[in-house]
Amino acid sequence: MDTLYISYLVCIVSLLILKPENVYSQDGLAGLGDLAKMFAMMSGGDECKLTCPKSIEPTANPKHKPSSNGCGSFGFKFDVSKFPGFTSCCDAHDMCYDTCNNKRNDCDEDFKECLNNSCHMEGIKEKHHKKLHEACGQTADMMHSGTVGLGCAAFKESQRNACLCNGKKLSEKDVKKYHKY
Repeated sequence: MDTLYISYLVCIVSLLILKPENVYSQDGLAGLGDLAKMFAMMSGGDECKLTCPKSIEPTANPKHKPSSNGCGSFGFKFDVSKFPGFTSCCDAHDMCYDTCNNKRNDCDEDFKECLNNSCHMEGIKEKHHKKLHEACGQTADMMHSGTVGLGCAAFKESQRNACLCNGKKLSEKDVKKYHKY
């Protein structure tokens, strides 16, 4: 197994085990943002994009149809049933990643905004108890931090499927050859 995948699994297991009250202080995130930044640097940082050999610009694969799988990645699914609207945010994020030449940062920022808007709208509509509304915001922050810190591999794989380089789809081997995760 490669190091990034193992790091991803460790973080996912940690997020599933930790309770939000153990991760957050009254002032917000207590170190999770720094952890996300550290993993973002390990997984490509600001340079997370599909690059074709010989600096050829990727073009849309006409046979590819963007898809989504709800809230999860690499076979993991997250139960977001307490927070209506999150699944549609995850689906929109997946579709963004899975559209050729989209910028990862734009997808991640739109995802964050969608999650936060969902918490706000559901809080108003359902008049959530304050603790549930806070938990919604904390979960949104955690999910966004996870995508920022660990999403580069998923983004590049989605772009590999969505784009062609000089009329051909890059193999997984080619992606590893031309990209460092």
